[in-house]
Amino acid sequence: RGAVKYAEYVSPGPDGEVEGAEARQVRARMVADLERLAAPAAGPTDGGGGLATSDDLTPGRWACARGLVLLHTTDRDPARLDEARATLEEALARDPLLEEAYEGLARALSRLGRPAEAIAALGRGLERDRGYVPFWIGRGVLRRAAALACGQRGEDPTELYRDAVADFGKAIELEPDLADTYEERASTRSNWSIFERSRGESGQALQEAALADLERALELAPGW
Repeated sequence: RGAVKYAEYVSPGPDGEVEGAEARQVRARMVADLERLAAPAAGPTDGGGGLATSDDLTPGRWACARGLVLLHTTDRDPARLDEARATLEEALARDPLLEEAYEGLARALSRLGRPAEAIAALGRGLERDRGYVPFWIGRGVLRRAAALACGQRGEDPTELYRDAVADFGKAIELEPDLADTYEERASTRSNWSIFERSRGESGQALQEAALADLERALELAPGW
């Protein structure tokens, strides 16, 4: 964030939107700049090629940007994903306050098949900023996915489901008007109840709580 100056690409129309040929121009410039960010030789002091960067793009932010580009331009290539992971770790070593680097690192680790490390990455972010809602939501989503995988292996996912529900609860406490968070918690409670029923328990309390979450989500986003 803050690495690309939108005004240097194109000026929006009176309604603030960019359409047609101007949109294609924006896209072409962005693709070119993202390719430069992904190049190993590129760096914040490299002025060639006209990369539109902000004046305060520190080495940590540069590494973060490059890691995110690597992450989002790979199709599950393990080597490229691991390069993205290493680059995002480098970014955090340089600047441990980069929120987007923790999120990217967790995503890279998850795609590499390392869910416990992905969950831990967002835990590291929460050690720095316990008020950042996306960390709580992201960790809840990862824990729910891990719980599903755990159940499929025949193991007990109860603790993972409980922790995921707690993460979504903390996100709701911090920002109570996000419909999506209630939906995420409802999905988690519903999955948990299915597991409970699979081992002979009723799961009714969890289903009722899930329904309450969905009703609250619809109150917040009636057209959802």
